[in-house]
Amino acid sequence: MNSDLKKKIIITVAVCLVLILPTVAAFIAYSSARNNPVTRKSVSGISVVTPDGGSFDFSRKAPESGSQSTWKTISECFFTMNESGKTVDALPAPESEYKCFTVTYSSYNLKSEYRYYITRDPDNSYFRDSAGRYHKISSEAVTAFLSTEYATSVFPSAAQPTLTVAGTQNVLPQSMQWKFLGYRDEFYDGTVSVINTVPTCDVSGGLEMKFDTEPDYLYVELTDKDGNRVFEDNYDRLDATLFADNTVYNVTVTAKWYEADGRTNYGEGVYRFIANVLSPAVFYLNTPSIEYGDFVIVSAKNIVDKSLIGFTSEPAINFTPVFTEYGGYYHAVIPLSLDLVSANNKAPSYSFTFSYGGVYQELTFNASVRKVNKGYLNISADKCREYYNETTRKEFSDTFAPVFAADCGTVYWIDDNMLITPTTRNVRMGFGFYTQLSGTKETFTHEGVDFKVVKGDSVGSCLPGKVVFVGETKISGKTVVIDHGAGLKSLYANMSSTSVSVGDIIEKGHIIGVVGSTGLCAGTTLHFGLYAGNVPVRYYSSADNGVQISEAVRNAIAGRK
Repeated sequence: MNSDLKKKIIITVAVCLVLILPTVAAFIAYSSARNNPVTRKSVSGISVVTPDGGSFDFSRKAPESGSQSTWKTISECFFTMNESGKTVDALPAPESEYKCFTVTYSSYNLKSEYRYYITRDPDNSYFRDSAGRYHKISSEAVTAFLSTEYATSVFPSAAQPTLTVAGTQNVLPQSMQWKFLGYRDEFYDGTVSVINTVPTCDVSGGLEMKFDTEPDYLYVELTDKDGNRVFEDNYDRLDATLFADNTVYNVTVTAKWYEADGRTNYGEGVYRFIANVLSPAVFYLNTPSIEYGDFVIVSAKNIVDKSLIGFTSEPAINFTPVFTEYGGYYHAVIPLSLDLVSANNKAPSYSFTFSYGGVYQELTFNASVRKVNKGYLNISADKCREYYNETTRKEFSDTFAPVFAADCGTVYWIDDNMLITPTTRNVRMGFGFYTQLSGTKETFTHEGVDFKVVKGDSVGSCLPGKVVFVGETKISGKTVVIDHGAGLKSLYANMSSTSVSVGDIIEKGHIIGVVGSTGLCAGTTLHFGLYAGNVPVRYYSSADNGVQISEAVRNAIAGRK
């Protein structure tokens, strides 16, 4: 073999080795990564999700990515914690007692999720590897991590103050400086969230602003749409009359939290937003007095988003009103349950406080107690036990609770509000009667009215509305429920047959079925109940005077037509 041929062979082999060796090396590295994907050599990317929802990505190829810390710093922290870990059976305390950092390691096309359970005490921190095994981290490794900006969520004082406008609209600062007391009782720069855009907030009746950490200094500047300064002073001097009419303001807020002994944080922020001033909300009550077991109707105007209406009662009534729009106003039927007679010790008056935007309005009415009559249902013991027991009562509750809780979204009764009874027959047992079952001597409060009907009598709707239930339960027998809107519903029970379907929109007096003796009843009966939400209420005044909203609201709606 001549020398030239040898040279060619050697060169060919060398080239092949140059081409093959990287591939072989890569294959070996890949195989190693598959067997042990979380090592200093194999990991090419780290993603960190902090307990407060922050998300950070670090890449070996872009070592300066991920805010201030380099790839070298953050990878060193986590690899050191991993390498220092000593296997334990489980966490010594519930997960809720730790701050959990979710870390995803990328190695080639493999992803491995670890969870780090960190506390302010370096001797009480752990991690769970991708196989689900727990390890206790050395205090030295945890200390190094606690000194980074990514550990700020471990310290409650690191949380940036939140500004809320008009009760529900959160506004981030344009600029923020925040210091918090962290590891080793030293102050650190907090991680802050800021925005460059200027959000718009709907306000009404005033500029309601609240911080979850109240500032020591709060300064407000208002300018109109032409840039003219309208107000510049401390927030507590802001004149509510500036928000009496529809207008738009540019708002700049400067908030400061001072450094002081005993404080765990301090700083200052500048917030900017556009205040879209709406006419103040106004609430109207339909009557100055009712009896327990009756209901009131509250109407409201200048409402843009009904979900922002706040409600409290003194004494408490344990009820949340459902407001529905009609005629430019929102209306809600609010009951005074018979149960409140004893619960509130026959309170002679109630104060409802409604809020919307910066408006707080109190509506007060008197309450009186009607004498409770006694009633008897002459039903055999066997039938009582079959139809009225724990199982049948649960069936009734489970069936009708969601029906009464739902809202049809329309008010049907304002233009045709004179309630009629579903039959012209006389009443056998009235609303609220203290009722006893003759067969078992069990007692309960009668939640509606039973009529002395005759077999074959038809049943009519008491008001216009939408049919929302047609069905049967052991207690109520064949039953229809109609939603009249704003929380007002009617129930018709013990019928022999029904003639409407769910979804039907019907007028007052529309025939919905025929009386009968199904369910828990003594002979042929019609049980009729009126409900405000899920609370049974008395219908008598509505039959005498109609379901009346405030006169001022009624006149205003009529004037729109």
